[in-house]
Amino acid sequence: MTYVHVYETFKFLTVAILSLNN
Repeated sequence: MTYVHVYETFKFLTVAILSLNN
């Protein structure tokens, strides 16, 4: 896995978590 892939995955998870909290 590349750093870009890790960043994109983390960003996706962050958005998903924020959406669930709202």
